[in-house]
Amino acid sequence: MDKSIRKNFCFLALGNIISKLGNITFDYINNMWFVNNFFSKSIFLAIYQSSDTVVSIIFNIFGGALADKSNKKKILIITDLISAIICFLLGILTKNKNLAYFLIFGNIVLSILSSFNYPTYKSIALNTLTQNITNTFNSVLNISGEFIRIIGPIFSIFLFNSIGIKAAMILNCISFLLSALLEMKLIIIKEFNESRLVGKKFFDDDNNYKRRFFIFTRT
Repeated sequence: MDKSIRKNFCFLALGNIISKLGNITFDYINNMWFVNNFFSKSIFLAIYQSSDTVVSIIFNIFGGALADKSNKKKILIITDLISAIICFLLGILTKNKNLAYFLIFGNIVLSILSSFNYPTYKSIALNTLTQNITNTFNSVLNISGEFIRIIGPIFSIFLFNSIGIKAAMILNCISFLLSALLEMKLIIIKEFNESRLVGKKFFDDDNNYKRRFFIFTRT
């Protein structure tokens, strides 16, 4: 496996795992906060959870389309950076009497960002990995996603009970920043089909004609 491909695989996998863990931790910590503070007013928790579902249904349609047409690397970096900013702001607003409304708003924003982030992760694999590695990467995404769904709630409860919502939000902010930093290191591979290379031939080390070639560029 080429060194650049290997790095891309590691950066994409780690970035995706960290981003997913950040999302699920954000969600569960907020749910626990609503239960602890608005036990007699379940309407707040209902609004919080339903807003997530409604936003996902609406924006998942646009997320895939944007991922196919736009700069995938920038989408990943920008969505994670905005997520980090949201978590940081919520972390410093935990003492505010209107925190419930801020959490609902923050959840809506993170749901929108996730609708663009997740399909872009799958789409960018075509530009950063070779075809045989892409299949392995998709398997890693699925397995890690299931694993995070199992440990995410346990990890969230531990954080909430150990350090509280403020520190948990700041830690969540750091996780999104780390994910963005990993994505910045991605090397985009632009693949060209031979039909675009009229009159030119490319050969490998064994002098066999290669139907495709790859150009590595940093963007």
